[in-house]
Amino acid sequence: MNTAQRTLSYARKPVFRSGSRKKIPLLVIEAAQAACERFDIVALLRNVSKAGRSITHDKPIAVMDVSCADSLMIHSDEAKVTRIMMGLMNNAVQSTDRGRIALILGREADEIRLTVTDTGRGMEQEQINAVLAPSDPEDDHKMVVVATSGLGLRTVKALVKQLNGEISIASQTGKGSIVAVSLPMTSGNVLTNI
Repeated sequence: MNTAQRTLSYARKPVFRSGSRKKIPLLVIEAAQAACERFDIVALLRNVSKAGRSITHDKPIAVMDVSCADSLMIHSDEAKVTRIMMGLMNNAVQSTDRGRIALILGREADEIRLTVTDTGRGMEQEQINAVLAPSDPEDDHKMVVVATSGLGLRTVKALVKQLNGEISIASQTGKGSIVAVSLPMTSGNVLTNI
């Protein structure tokens, strides 16, 4: 069982918040330490693209994936990279009623670059600023651990930050959005103090 599969299985288990006996269903669990492993990010991209096609709910949306290679091995936390990709895909599907969504994977030196474009509603600059605004690392951790209804862009941003990556957003209202994520190909220095 790979890390992504373990994360999905753990997500169904209740967890107790400290000082409380209230059960909190978690979408994401393994946030205490990064579980670095070697995996093929192109295969992951194709799986996420396939999942995206299945969640368009019969909307007239073309979902496509483009990669710089047939296979690209990276060393990172596969569960977090999966959650980043799925969060971006879910966001694109939610904001797009018709048109296209593209997942584009490229490599630049020792980084991978994932770009998700859509022809959806787009975002106002205020919304982009809210997503990209600096936040307290403790708040980022809470967002990742207690996300219960899908991964919003702020949660994706927190995951990207935990993997020492960067995120940028360009959008035009009524035309769509472009969200780009850069991650190191080798995450030997992944944050583990979360």
